[in-house]
Amino acid sequence: MSTGHVVVDGAMCKCQFGTTPDTLVVLTQQKEYINDSGGSKKLIANTMDIGMPLKAKTFGQCKLQPSSSGYLPCVPAITQWQDFYENVTLSNQGQILTEKSKAMCAISGSPSVEFTWHGQTAAAGSSSVAEAEEEVQSQLNPLVNVKEMVESQNNDLETEEEDWVRKEEERVVSVATDLYIKSTGDLKTPYLDSTVKMEMDSSKPFIMGLKAIFGNDIKHPVLKEFKDNLTKGAIPPPKWEVDRSLSDTQGGYYTNKTIYLNENLILEAENNPVASWLLFRVMIEETGHYIDDLLRNEYDTIGGDAPGDEGTLFAADFIIYNDLLFKDFEFAKFNIKGPDGSIREFTAKALTNNPSKSQKAKELVYVEDDSDDHGKITLKSTGEEVSVEFFKIRGMGAVHENITKQAAKIAGITYDYMLDEGCAWPDAPCGDEDSVETCYPNMLRHMDNPKGNKLVYRSHNGDLSYWHSMAPPGDFTNQEVVDKIVAQAKKWYKRALEVKNEHEEKAKSDKKDSYKEKASRFLDAATNSPFGRKSYDINRKNYFGLFHIGKILHMVQDSYSRAHVFRNSKNEIIKIQSYTDQDSHKHGTADAVDQKGKKAKVKGFSILDASNEEVNAVPGALDARAASVKILLFFKQNASEEELEEYLRSTVYKFGYKEDKDHPKYDKIFGGDRKAGGTLDKFKPDEN
Repeated sequence: MSTGHVVVDGAMCKCQFGTTPDTLVVLTQQKEYINDSGGSKKLIANTMDIGMPLKAKTFGQCKLQPSSSGYLPCVPAITQWQDFYENVTLSNQGQILTEKSKAMCAISGSPSVEFTWHGQTAAAGSSSVAEAEEEVQSQLNPLVNVKEMVESQNNDLETEEEDWVRKEEERVVSVATDLYIKSTGDLKTPYLDSTVKMEMDSSKPFIMGLKAIFGNDIKHPVLKEFKDNLTKGAIPPPKWEVDRSLSDTQGGYYTNKTIYLNENLILEAENNPVASWLLFRVMIEETGHYIDDLLRNEYDTIGGDAPGDEGTLFAADFIIYNDLLFKDFEFAKFNIKGPDGSIREFTAKALTNNPSKSQKAKELVYVEDDSDDHGKITLKSTGEEVSVEFFKIRGMGAVHENITKQAAKIAGITYDYMLDEGCAWPDAPCGDEDSVETCYPNMLRHMDNPKGNKLVYRSHNGDLSYWHSMAPPGDFTNQEVVDKIVAQAKKWYKRALEVKNEHEEKAKSDKKDSYKEKASRFLDAATNSPFGRKSYDINRKNYFGLFHIGKILHMVQDSYSRAHVFRNSKNEIIKIQSYTDQDSHKHGTADAVDQKGKKAKVKGFSILDASNEEVNAVPGALDARAASVKILLFFKQNASEEELEEYLRSTVYKFGYKEDKDHPKYDKIFGGDRKAGGTLDKFKPDEN
C-alpha cells in the first residue's frame, strides 16, 4: 500500500476552512528523526502531535465561524490524526505521520487539516521516502530506522522478559503487617479510641461501624467482646502467604485464617506506586474478610457471609477514618530472597498522589459486581480444593481526569490544580461552591446517606443529580432535566468568567508586588495539590476561572456515559437515566477502562494506570473529549453564555427519536418529551 513521504518538523499544512497555511512543530518527541540529503536531522511527526502543534498557531480566519466583520480568527484544536503509518510505534507511543495523513479539528469535526509539504528538503532520491514500505524504512536515521526500531522494540521486550526472569527467580519469603489488628501512628483501628469524635449517630461508634459493615445479625455482646480483645491486643493476626499461581487480574484471597497475596503484585509494588496502592487495597480488604470470619465463626456461631461486599466496605471505612487519601504511609514489610540466596527487606508504601485521590475514591465507590470473582483454589499446604473470593484487579483509569487532561492539551490550556479540582468537584462537593477543594471523605461516607452531607447526597441521589447529567427524583421530562443542566452550566460559566476577569483586572490595577503577595497567599491556601507550586502562573488569566469550568466539563462528560444518558446512533438523546434506579456496582461498569479485563503486555501491573488510548476506547469518551475541548475554547476566547447554551442544546444535549422502527415496542415519542428517569436493563439491580 502506498504510504507517501514521512512528515517531519517544519512541514507545511493547511485547513480547508482556513485562509493561510502554517508550519508543523514537533514537540512530542526528541529521539526519532530523519537524515535528509542536506545533512539535517529532522524530528519525525507523529500522532501525539495534537492540540496546536503549529508555529503561528493559526490558519488565519475560520470559515466555519462567521462574524459581523467576516470570520473569527482560527484557533486550531487538532484532536486526532487519520491515515498514519501504523507499523511502527515511536518512543512516545505515537505513530508516524505521512504526507497523506489528515487531522480532525474540534471546530470542524472532520478531517480538515492536511499537509502541503512533508518538510524534507530532498527531492525524490536516496534520502526521500518512496512509495514502497521498504523505502520508508530506509529514510529513517540509521540509529533509529524502522527496521531497527522494530528490532529495538523486540529487544526491549526481551529485556523486560529478562528482568522478569530475574523476578521469577526471586521469592517473597515473609510478610509482616499489623493492619487493623494493631493501632499505629497512621493506621489506627477505626473507632477503637472512644475519645475520637466521628460523624456517627451513636454513642458506640465501634459497635455501629462493625454492624454496618458485617451485618446487623452479629450480636452486640459478640462485638463488645471482640472490641475488648482488640484493645488488649488479644486478637491473633491472619497468617500471610504468597501465591505464585495467581493471574495478573487476581490480587489475592482469604481462606481458613490465611490471606494469600499475588507474589508478582508484591514484586511489582517495589517500584510501581499504582501497584503498591493496589497491594494495600488487597491486604486491607482481605483483612476485612478475615474479621468477618472471626465474628461469625469464632466469636459467634451464626456462620455465613456478610451481605454485600464487606471487604470493600471495611477498606473504605479504614481509609476514611485514617484520611489515607491525603497522606503517604507505610503498611507492610516483605523479605525477598534473591537468586543468590541473599535476603532484602522491602517496605511497602502508598503515595498521596499516585494514583490520584479521585482514582482511589471512585474505585471504592463504584465497584463492579463481584459475581465473577469466585473460584476454586488448591491449597499447596494440604492439597485441599477450596472455594474462595478473589480480589479482582480492574483498570484504575480516572476517566474524567484523563479526558480533561487530553482536552486541555488540545485547547492549549494548562491542566492544573484548579481544573483538576473542578472536574472532580461534582463527585465530592464541599459546601462552598467557590472553595477550590473536594471532599472525598464526604463522598465515601454520605453519597447514599440522606442524613449525612446534604450536598453529596443531593448531587448523587437527590434534586441535584443533574450535576451528573442524570434525572433527579420527581416527574420530569428529559427536556426539563436538560433545562436544569443548561441553567447550571451557564451559572458556573458566568462565575468562571467573573473570577477570570476579576483577577485580570487586579493584575492591571494592583501594584505588582502587592498582587503577587495576594496571589501567593491564595495559592498557599490551595493545599493538597499534586502539581506543586511551580505549576501555578499568577499572571495567566485563564487560571482563576478553571475551577468552575471543570465542574461544567464533569457534567457534560457524564452525558456521554452509557450509564447516565441513552443516545441513538446519531448521538441524540433518547432518555436521561436515574442513579436511584440503578445498581451502584453496575453503574461504574459503563466507564470502566478495558471492560473485558486488563491484559498485560509483559507480566506486571503498571498498565493499570490507564493510558489515553485505553480511556479513549471507553464508549463515549471521544465525544466527551470533543465537547470538553469546545467548552475550554469558549472560556479561552471569552465566548458568551448564550454561545455556550446554543452549543449545549444543539450538540451535547440534542434530542432525537428511537431508531428501531420495526421493533414491536417502538414509539414515536421525541426524546425531549419522554419522561426522564429509570435505567437500561444492564444497570438495574438484580431481582432477589
